[in-house]
Amino acid sequence: MESKKDIWARWSVLVALLSLIAALIFNGFQVRGSAEAQRQAKVATELGLLAGIQTAMTESIYAKVPYSDELAELKTGKRTRISTAAYQAVAEEAYGMNYFAWLFNHDYLDAPEADELLGPVMVCEYEETFTRVFAAPAGEVPELARFVQSHAPRIRCTP
Repeated sequence: MESKKDIWARWSVLVALLSLIAALIFNGFQVRGSAEAQRQAKVATELGLLAGIQTAMTESIYAKVPYSDELAELKTGKRTRISTAAYQAVAEEAYGMNYFAWLFNHDYLDAPEADELLGPVMVCEYEETFTRVFAAPAGEVPELARFVQSHAPRIRCTP
């Protein structure tokens, strides 16, 4: 017959194992809940960033409006250069888009289809404006050039 000490030792081992299993299950739920909370925070951050990007992009595009005649003449070949003010407005837009492209290229923005929302504007501005304004657009806005290279085949710009 087993002594009370042996019985208590077995029960202690059993209780310890059950406690360990319960702790592991609880930790599993905590990890899953934490991962979901992180995913939701990331999505919320990306949405805020996308809203900011859209605002910045809209402002930079509207900043070029006073120079629309110069840019149109540049596109048609009636002009070979644009004014310093027009160049500055285009450069500000290009450098902003270069940053946005960097976010996409380095997976800081990977919300589903976010690049499809902003990609057409970025690709068409690069192809229709930046290539005419900058002597070496890929050198001026390298991240945007990389973004355009990967997205241009799917996007058709209309004049």
